[in-house]
Amino acid sequence: MASTLFIAHSKEDRTRFVEPFSTALRRVEVEPSADDWMLTGRDSLIDRIFREGLRDASALVVVLSRFNAAHEWTQYELEASVVERIDSISRLVVILLDGRIAPSGLPPGTPVLSVQQPGDMIELSTLLQELAPLFIKGQVGQGASPHEDGQDANEFHVPGLEAIDTTLLALACRSAIESNSLLVKAEDVNVLAEPLRLDPETFRLSLESLVDKGHVKARRANGGQISVMEIERESFGLYMNFVLDDFDEIVGDLAEEIVNGVRDNESLVERSQLPSLVVTYILDELDASGQITVIRQMKGNRRIKRLSPEFQQMYGGR
Repeated sequence: MASTLFIAHSKEDRTRFVEPFSTALRRVEVEPSADDWMLTGRDSLIDRIFREGLRDASALVVVLSRFNAAHEWTQYELEASVVERIDSISRLVVILLDGRIAPSGLPPGTPVLSVQQPGDMIELSTLLQELAPLFIKGQVGQGASPHEDGQDANEFHVPGLEAIDTTLLALACRSAIESNSLLVKAEDVNVLAEPLRLDPETFRLSLESLVDKGHVKARRANGGQISVMEIERESFGLYMNFVLDDFDEIVGDLAEEIVNGVRDNESLVERSQLPSLVVTYILDELDASGQITVIRQMKGNRRIKRLSPEFQQMYGGR
């Protein structure tokens, strides 16, 4: 049976965040309930929760943004005593938009996730990955219930990896996209993993598992701890196919731009509005398969020198 999330939000955030977020949730068999949880400045979150109840909801997601910064329910009601009462019947998760800072009264350990670009498909998919271990109360960091085929519909799945390992791999890929490099710092991944409340040993062992199974290469500090990881291209590709449902179509669109004369990664980024690392990854894959020839330049830039006849035939008539 699908998990259910109640999403408390302001009406101004409905179109730009709540609706695309709800669509993404349904794709992973989580049923969002947002219509009845759109709150105004005069509403009381406490009254709504304890008058109407959360029934069988796996979590209550509270969206805080610039539009509800002055609302009483975001300033005074998200305090420790209230959160503890919510957690006794469900699970509270706070999502911050527009650079909002978490309420000071939240108790330690409350999952708080930040979204920089509401509606961005990659960021929404990454947000789902971070939320997945929180869907079932009491199983933080363990993931949700598997399907009959053994694969969790709520999570990025890599055969042979434990759920927490795939989660950290996904967060490493997210860090790579943000920094525009497949080299990521372990401390940056640890920051992204804070909502999972992992103890240091669990985090360390999970990173070592990713190294042992060939998903990342490790650079170590003097004490032997992993300090920097280089994500393997194949593993990054698995993540790309997970977060971008129409990945093949995106490759086709970029290929068409190339055939029509766009020959550098910066111009392709500007035209496609994709993260730079995603465009670079696609160009390198096309180069590795012999479809195009790429010249690697300073600062990670790419210039396309040659197109194979097959590539031109395939994408020239689209």
